[in-house]
Amino acid sequence: METFKKPRCELEQEKIEKLIELEQQPMVIGIEGGPCGGKTTFVESLEAFETDKPIIILPEAATRVAGEYQKNGIDVMKRMKTDEQLFIRFETDVQDLTDYQIERARNKYFGTGAVIVSDRVDIGGYIDMAKYLQILERAGRSQPGMFDNVDQILYFPTVARKDPAAYMRLRESNPIRKETAQEAVAVCDRLMASVSRHPEFHYLDAGDFKSTLSAARGYIFNRDHKYKRSGCLIGDYGQVDRLIARKVNGGLMLGTSEVYQEFTELEGGWKYKLKCELLDSSHSFCRRSVQFRDPYRGQEIDRTISRQDYLQLKGEDSKDEVAKIRHKFLHTDEASGVTDIWILEHLHVKGADFGWVFEVQRSSDESLAELKPPFEVFVDNDRPKLEVARAALMFA
Repeated sequence: METFKKPRCELEQEKIEKLIELEQQPMVIGIEGGPCGGKTTFVESLEAFETDKPIIILPEAATRVAGEYQKNGIDVMKRMKTDEQLFIRFETDVQDLTDYQIERARNKYFGTGAVIVSDRVDIGGYIDMAKYLQILERAGRSQPGMFDNVDQILYFPTVARKDPAAYMRLRESNPIRKETAQEAVAVCDRLMASVSRHPEFHYLDAGDFKSTLSAARGYIFNRDHKYKRSGCLIGDYGQVDRLIARKVNGGLMLGTSEVYQEFTELEGGWKYKLKCELLDSSHSFCRRSVQFRDPYRGQEIDRTISRQDYLQLKGEDSKDEVAKIRHKFLHTDEASGVTDIWILEHLHVKGADFGWVFEVQRSSDESLAELKPPFEVFVDNDRPKLEVARAALMFA
């Protein structure tokens, strides 16, 4: 029996319509952070800003769920340390409400240009993986919701990491905080280990708290302004292995993942980059996304998408396939004291080893220009530098 195949023009039109639909989907930004890191202050500060597009703030689900338990006479914060079943039920309710709030807001504000800001998006930092997998299975999910419905995560590290004394002063004004400075750092690391697996994870440390808040607002209010520095590492690849080993040994490696992406061109000037990032091979967690620019509005879109949308956009005629191993780590700049996320990627284009590229992101062009990479940039004189850079960075 002959299988019916749609004409190419019809398939392309369906893909364009899908891109237009995704353009109307609100951006979802998750706010996470360690004890006394500034997360709550930042979320509250957003309410004072007036913008031409709505900023929708979703409250922390854990507080709402704990309140409901309290109404039923259950002091969940005291009991769940000794009652494992209550603990699992509480965390399940928190994750369910978190995902529900995000999905509801995405549907409600579709087509408005809204940015949805969710106060926490994941419970992974509070529960071990075995119990987390149980919760996901009960909810009928194959992976944490943040990989399916969150576009970016902004993370505020605890002040205890850089200034334990300042943390203790802040703790005195907050009766809920019981952790010592050392315990606060441990909590911060545990939370970060969970949410930093998200490919669009941003570590917010711009030197001082005022600058950090300003940088965080930039991700929300200046979404079209992306200050990135990229380049090629060509030649002595041994330095890359040594750098990665140092970051792993120092506990500064945020993760290593496999990335597969394709670049597709359609009629009317539509071009898009489709990406599938395998985040955890042992549990098959992945994030699928699409990046494109509307040829008529000139607006750049980068969205987390569903498996169904990914398969529709992938099609049979995608070209320029790229595979890469992506290493993401923290590095503190000696001159400024600012901690950034650096990314090193080993590229393979159509099966051929294409070398390494790097990328770092800052909040302004000025601060970006002052950065010094944690490695030397080597040039292979046997290959034209410009040619290599253009080819490699086209896919980065």
